[in-house]
Amino acid sequence: MKKKRPLIIGITGGVGMGKSTAAKMLASLGLLVFDADACVREALAKGGAAEAKIRETFPDCFLRGRIHRPTLFALAFKNKNTLKKLESIMHPFVWAARDAFLKAAKKQNKDGVVLDIPLLFETGAEKACDKTLCLYTSTAIQKERVLKRKNMTPAKLKALQARQKPTREKRLMADACLDMGVSRKQARASLAALWTLWKKEQE
Repeated sequence: MKKKRPLIIGITGGVGMGKSTAAKMLASLGLLVFDADACVREALAKGGAAEAKIRETFPDCFLRGRIHRPTLFALAFKNKNTLKKLESIMHPFVWAARDAFLKAAKKQNKDGVVLDIPLLFETGAEKACDKTLCLYTSTAIQKERVLKRKNMTPAKLKALQARQKPTREKRLMADACLDMGVSRKQARASLAALWTLWKKEQE
């Protein structure tokens, strides 16, 4: 019997909107999850796939023989040209990892997989998805969540937000939207209902 292709769900949303939480909840429902941010961290780690190109392009971003991510991102977000340079290095690694993930997922005969990609619409990655889900919350909750993170400042939050499409635009582009400012129980119930609906549509 030929193995079916899993339904590919792309989830996105601004920083602090609950993408990681939603991804974990979907994983608990049996979906495989690809985490683009984790892929970036792995590529930038000591001996990672991107280390050589980062050293060549951003040599001042190394501390004690390894990439110092705060310095790298501070430099990259300084202007559009440096940001484009960093993205031109990192995106190919992310897309290659995504393709390998999807190939492996198909072999496992899963009903669905999740692509957790913050810049889903900004990079055109939604083209690889069957369904897209935009997660959102209030500006106040977003700010409260993000500023609790280590080494995060209002300026860094503003820079991250400037890199992404406004949430209102993403909500218009997505197949479904979900408020992640609710309780975990409510969020999980909503995700489970949406997954049940989409899985039924696939049958």
